[in-house]
Amino acid sequence: MRMAGYPAAAGRRRRDGGRGSQAPVRQRRPAATLTRQLRNVQFISVGKDLDAAEVAAAAFVSVSLLSRRLRRVPVAGGLTMPERSALALLDRCGPSTQGALARRDQVSPQGIGVTLAGLESRGLVARSPDPADGRRVVVSLTGEGQRVLRDKRSAQIEQLARALSAGFTGQELRDIMAAAPLLERLAQRL
Repeated sequence: MRMAGYPAAAGRRRRDGGRGSQAPVRQRRPAATLTRQLRNVQFISVGKDLDAAEVAAAAFVSVSLLSRRLRRVPVAGGLTMPERSALALLDRCGPSTQGALARRDQVSPQGIGVTLAGLESRGLVARSPDPADGRRVVVSLTGEGQRVLRDKRSAQIEQLARALSAGFTGQELRDIMAAAPLLERLAQRL
């Protein structure tokens, strides 16, 4: 059986050690693959020598790499990615129901329920009855949850500052500082 998006024979492995059905194996595409794919994109001129698609490809690769590296910064308390995401959503959006959090985070209600249970057992979130509808439960960030989230952000900023001070000239630091508001504006337009 051939699945859409997979080559007929490549990238298959057996789940059961050699007997029975085969499952496709998805492999990560390197950043160079993205750049090659963008060759077929119609370029929109944004300046004398720059095309919007070229700038988009370069920014995408750079921001993705930076984001992945910053997410790996270890912090005491060792939050998982779903836990960090739930804490960040509660911090940004305020108290919310489990269903609303699941929709915002684009995960299943059962998945967010497991995540919230783990956070609640560690005292990072608290559940309380919804004042508007006593049948619903509202989840909110506790003081400890705010501290853990702040520590994670501080650790990321600290690592970024160390990298900037160790390997960049004064002019490069000014260039990065000038680009920061542009990247934020770009993020708001997506």
